[in-house]
Parts: sequence; C-alpha cells; structure tokens
Amino acid sequence: MDYKCTVEIKGDIFDTLRLTSVLDEIVDSGCICKIKELTVGEIRADDSYARIKIRSENRKALDDLIESLKKYGATPVKIVSKTIEIQGHIVDSLTLSKILDMIFSNNARCEVQEIKIGLEKKDFSYAKIKISTTNQQIMDNLLEKIIKQGAVLIEQ
Repeated sequence: MDYKCTVEIKGDIFDTLRLTSVLDEIVDSGCICKIKELTVGEIRADDSYARIKIRSENRKALDDLIESLKKYGATPVKIVSKTIEIQGHIVDSLTLSKILDMIFSNNARCEVQEIKIGLEKKDFSYAKIKISTTNQQIMDNLLEKIIKQGAVLIEQ
C-alpha cells in the first residue's frame, strides 16, 4: 500500500539549509518525494516556500518522518482535490480559458486529465480537469464560480 502526505516549509529555507535538511531526511528515511511547488523570495527579506509530496510503503515510517520534519518548520497540509468536466464549445467561447484563469487566480492548481477538441466548428469539445488546493473554503468558492461557467463536478 502507498501512503502519502504533503508538507510545506516557508521562510528562509535556502540560506539556513532547512530545505536541504528536509530533503536529506526524506531520502534517508527511504521515502520518496516530489517538490510540487517552489517559490523563491525575490529579495533577501522575502520568504521562500516549498510544498513537498512524500510517499512511503510504510505508514509508521511516514508518520515518524513527518514528526521529525517538524523540527525544520515543515508542517503537514491537507490537499483538497475535486474533478470537473466541461463540454460544448469550450474553446471558441473561451470557457476553458476562463475556468483555467479562475483556478490559477485563486491559488489553486490543476491537471488536465483528458481533453478532446472538436475538429469542426459544429463539434463539441470536452475537458476533464482535476483541481487541487490546500484550503476547503477556496475550493468551495472556486467550484461555485466554475459551475456557473458550465462545469460539472464529478463525484469522487
């Protein structure tokens, strides 16, 4: 079985080597990680940010690792994900562009899981998009706006 957790770390994570220490500890634990988001402060006074997805086949090893990473300021975050579908004239009506803009403007992320573009003007297009964010309220507000654009929430 595959166990997962996402952590975030922010602040002066480069000069203090906190990000390096977090990544070293993940690797040393035998877990696998992927940096999902990395923001570097523009000037020295700005905070930097990293969101890291960690996977392990051992639940206890993952729990122990997460507890150990707290000493570096890494905190677990719950990722909220929902999948939507949109269909129709979503390209020429700019519906797809509007929905993607809404997602990114609300600090959410998305993965286009499937897309089919109609070959002729009369043909409908279709997109299936997985939306992810770290906040349920952001997700709820975002879904309300996207549904008004014609998207349909797929029950998961």
